[in-house]
Amino acid sequence: MDEERLIELLARKLAGEASPEELEQLGDLITRNPEAIRTYDIINQIWKEKSEEKSSENYFARHRIKYQHLFEISDDNLIEGEARNGKNNKPKYLAGSLIAIVLLFTTAYLFLKAPEVKRLITNTEIISGKGVRKSVTLPDGTTVWINADSRISFDPHMNEREERMVELVGEAYFDVVHIADHPFIIHTSKVSIKVLGTAFNIKAYPDDNKCETTLIRGAIELSTNNSLKQKFTLRPSEKLSVINYQINEGTTSSKHYSDSATLLIENIAPVKLADKEYVSETSWTENKLIFENESLANLVPQLERWFNVQITLSGKTIAGERFTGVFANETIEQALTAMKLIKPFNFIIDEKKIRIY
Repeated sequence: MDEERLIELLARKLAGEASPEELEQLGDLITRNPEAIRTYDIINQIWKEKSEEKSSENYFARHRIKYQHLFEISDDNLIEGEARNGKNNKPKYLAGSLIAIVLLFTTAYLFLKAPEVKRLITNTEIISGKGVRKSVTLPDGTTVWINADSRISFDPHMNEREERMVELVGEAYFDVVHIADHPFIIHTSKVSIKVLGTAFNIKAYPDDNKCETTLIRGAIELSTNNSLKQKFTLRPSEKLSVINYQINEGTTSSKHYSDSATLLIENIAPVKLADKEYVSETSWTENKLIFENESLANLVPQLERWFNVQITLSGKTIAGERFTGVFANETIEQALTAMKLIKPFNFIIDEKKIRIY
């Protein structure tokens, strides 16, 4: 991640000087880099400190003295510059330097907080590739099941921190160990979740237009990452879906997130197949892919991640056909053959590339 560019864009946004193109670039950076959320929090803290000062000049002077080893401006040069600009120009000078000040203060803050920055840089990251699902135990004893094409990163010293922080891209099921006064916090690009001890599933793939959080037991506090910062408390067997979060189609760089996304809270409904009941939101942890009345178009990303293949659909008719089923140990060829019995279609498999028509 381009840290300097991220800080500059965040500062310009807070100053109200960001162009639509810069806001789009900022949204893309935050979407692709969940750790940017913490950078945003740091800049927000600095910004709040600044707004509480009675005088911008006093604020700058105070921080300049505190962090003088980071500045290469002599007192003579500063006085000379003030004399040259004159008193009437000071507001303009300060306004023009606003972004630079935020950048310098943020750099100073990060420098003085070196142990925390080092912790972020040395985070442990676990990646589960397409077609792979794995279970891991975090340093605090929390168990995490990571779905295909997903990854988590965490601080190996989380037990020593006030908050146990985890970042997720993709889907994971968490069984969190309760530790009093040490909340467990998960950041995704779309929502953030705070818990003490509970079990829940989060599905937040970057390219999906829906983010789902399903609570199995305990309680969680969920907040959206858009500017509205809505907060919700989920109860066991409830699911919160953030729908139509992505409002732009196309490449990743052209997508951004809307404050007007639909929020849907509903109870979990088991799926009944062959006299058995399944919870589709969490059955993947038992190596079962469950889907109910799902269109083939929506199934394709799931099948691609599950079987580690690339699927192309030919024709809109087949894309809209709906399927219900369960896959466990089947190959992709066996899975498609079984689906053909429900809705007729043809497919061609060329190694990991599949065309359905």
